[in-house]
Amino acid sequence: MTYWFCITSPENWTVIKNEKIWGVCNVYKKLIKQAKKGDKIIICAVEGDEKRKAIELKICGLFEVESETCKDCKIIFNSVKGELHSNRIRLKPIKIPEEATPVKNLFPELSFGEENHLYTRVMQKIPAKDFEIIERALT
Repeated sequence: MTYWFCITSPENWTVIKNEKIWGVCNVYKKLIKQAKKGDKIIICAVEGDEKRKAIELKICGLFEVESETCKDCKIIFNSVKGELHSNRIRLKPIKIPEEATPVKNLFPELSFGEENHLYTRVMQKIPAKDFEIIERALT
């Protein structure tokens, strides 16, 4: 099983939560194809300014991958650059907290990167231990 840390916008978090779908543009196509049924995904929303500089990253929910990657060109996600997030996987919710948890509160315990490093990757693999730390923080 692989554990994933994924970053989206607050607007797209609403789409993910309601539609139970994670999607990425073609730049990340090879990466999302590595996600397999049963993998676990952490979805975080980043708030930033007009220059796409991150201000705060919050953990919004934990999910399990329910499907293999598929191509769907229906526009459901917002995109600053006009990219179509057509490479998608279906998700099953594991835990969605009432209020998102700031990631910065967990940095001393996490091993998979510094704050600024996280903001540059839409989707990345993380160690199981880090997934467990984040899961406990949402209880």
